[in-house]
Amino acid sequence: MPTSVPSHSIERVCFRFYKMLPEFVWDASVLEGNPFTFPEVSGPG
Repeated sequence: MPTSVPSHSIERVCFRFYKMLPEFVWDASVLEGNPFTFPEVSGPG
């Protein structure tokens, strides 16, 4: 069990979450059997 937990700014946490959100959505769609590709889920850019 770690004795210290790293802390990050809210801005950094939100940045990381929004960068990983398409991957979370794609993983869920694959588990549900939807035929989406990762580029379709992540959108342009």
